[in-house]
Amino acid sequence: MGVSFLDQYEDNKVGKWKGHYVDYGAVCKVLAEARDVGAAYENLAKTRPDVAAEFELLAEGASLSSSGGLGPEESEYLMAALGGGYGSGSDVEADGGANMDSRQAFKAQLAQRRLAIDATAERVKAALLAERDKAAKFYAKEVAVLEHRLDLLIKTVQGNYEMQPDPEKRKNRRDTLILTKSARTLLGERDDVHVIIDEEDDVTGNAVSVNSVVNEMASIKRALVDLNRQTQLLYNFYIMNYSALANLVKRFNTAVPRHEIE
Repeated sequence: MGVSFLDQYEDNKVGKWKGHYVDYGAVCKVLAEARDVGAAYENLAKTRPDVAAEFELLAEGASLSSSGGLGPEESEYLMAALGGGYGSGSDVEADGGANMDSRQAFKAQLAQRRLAIDATAERVKAALLAERDKAAKFYAKEVAVLEHRLDLLIKTVQGNYEMQPDPEKRKNRRDTLILTKSARTLLGERDDVHVIIDEEDDVTGNAVSVNSVVNEMASIKRALVDLNRQTQLLYNFYIMNYSALANLVKRFNTAVPRHEIE
């Protein structure tokens, strides 16, 4: 038995960010309501397909209010369904007044079900938008934090070092590491980096030990590794939420085709 999307989604969440992901389960519950309401309408329509076909012609293209209770557009919609343009004099003669009342009552039931579909669909859309905005807001905030950390790291490195291409060693892709006097080292020649002293720097001070520079470089490396890890986690956060929203929209369009989201 395969693992469901929801199980995979929950298993791959970052614990400390758990409250900022799209709440897939919550939206699915509202989707289930929309699917049930839609199924109730279809089942009712199948009991009297001829009357349902008449109602569909009238209801096609109708736009309903999503407010609670009957708004102006909803009232107009119901009135049209109950009394507008159905049947003719010959219909009344053939079916009799009682049968026409029955047809109109059935159309009224369909209208109520259609209103319920529209209201539920609007609730699903509102839930999707709220979850999308929640995840997007958190993502934007975390991106700003990472950008700030990167800027600080760059400024810290540039405060002591300046990396420039060494024209003589460009073919070997080697760099020249220019150290200010305040950050002199005893590293000497290395296979990957050529070290010189920036004589234009008027900052004086004691020479820095090899261990100090090595420790500083190790600290910078750790900071870069952590920054890369956080960036990857945030990228995964983006992919997971995008996938969740795409999956939910697909399910919504299947459950409520009249309100399809592109």
